[in-house]
Amino acid sequence: LGERSGERLDFFFRYDDYDTMSNGPENAFDNPRFARKVYTFGTNYTLGGVAVLKADYAMRRLGTSVLNGENTFGLGIGFQF
Repeated sequence: LGERSGERLDFFFRYDDYDTMSNGPENAFDNPRFARKVYTFGTNYTLGGVAVLKADYAMRRLGTSVLNGENTFGLGIGFQF
């Protein structure tokens, strides 16, 4: 959105796809739980160029559909110096 008196609202989306077992030793079991996809979306609200409020929601999906996914919600505040 447009800036007004130092206020700003930014939306974001992030996608991660990673497998921490992909390049392991040949004799190691490649556990499907370690193949993950994460979809994150949220917003940052800047207050007067001094503080930033952040809210995001992440959906992490593990290897196979048999495994449970993880959904998280995060809130944060940061200060700019």
